Amino acid sequence: MAQYIISIFKMQLMIVFSWGFNSACALENGLKFHVNGYKYAGGVIVKYNEYTDLFDVEFTATKEIIEDIYADNLVRTIDYHVEYSKQYKEQVKQTYNLK
Repeated sequence: MAQYIISIFKMQLMIVFSWGFNSACALENGLKFHVNGYKYAGGVIVKYNEYTDLFDVEFTATKEIIEDIYADNLVRTIDYHVEYSKQYKEQVKQTYNLK
């Protein structure tokens, strides 16, 4: 299952890289990794729920769990909690001294 989750991430690799994705570790039914985003930094666990055929995501530092995520929304859901904000473009410009 970890390889399948990685294959989903590879479809939107630039977004995944923007999280500071690192330290990936396969779990029996999922994938555990760390991120360092604008909104959240810490561990993330993605588990496949075989009963619903959907994914559950846990943000370990905050204990927040989001359930029942379709594969095509997995990256977007994680991105919303890790990196995305309404001022994202301005934050990037400020962080990297861009004009």
